[in-house]
Amino acid sequence: MLPDGHVLCVAGTAPNAGGYATNGQFFEFDGKLLDPAPAPANAGGFVYDGRVLVLPTGQVLFSAGTPDIEIYTPVGEADDEWRPVITEHPRDLQPGHTYAIHGERFNGMTQAVAYGDDATMATNYPIIRLISEDGHVHYCRTFDHSTMAVATRHRQVHTSFTVPAGLPHGRYDLRVVANGIASHEVEVRVS
Repeated sequence: MLPDGHVLCVAGTAPNAGGYATNGQFFEFDGKLLDPAPAPANAGGFVYDGRVLVLPTGQVLFSAGTPDIEIYTPVGEADDEWRPVITEHPRDLQPGHTYAIHGERFNGMTQAVAYGDDATMATNYPIIRLISEDGHVHYCRTFDHSTMAVATRHRQVHTSFTVPAGLPHGRYDLRVVANGIASHEVEVRVS
């Protein structure tokens, strides 16, 4: 599931009734139309070798069991009704310390990625991203989520996060990200 609600699908053709599909073809499904999407350069093997992961940027990482890793960048925008919302957060942070943050939709609307029973890379958990004034991006470890349920809508949830040790002091924009969809930023200070 892409941040805009479209579904990125991969399919291939099997050589016979007992064979495995190869040469993956990629499609974006918008609920009505199945539009071809550009296949990554590493999609030529068995389809079942392919793995996708929705990144915190909203892009999709694709791996096919080789050293070649590809990125797919969708063009659609996230629906604001799916966006995490921060309702309560600390304003002053210290490197190496742990804090609680509260809000809505911290676990996204879906698990985002599914494939059989052996390769599901769910992203239904909150990630805390800090962006410094000079544009450097830092991620905090999150844990102790109040729920792992998806599509919690306006239910209040919370998680804990630890500010990276050694994080430079200064002003940061903090966002909560789930399924590649970021909340609006809130300003925090690290000192």
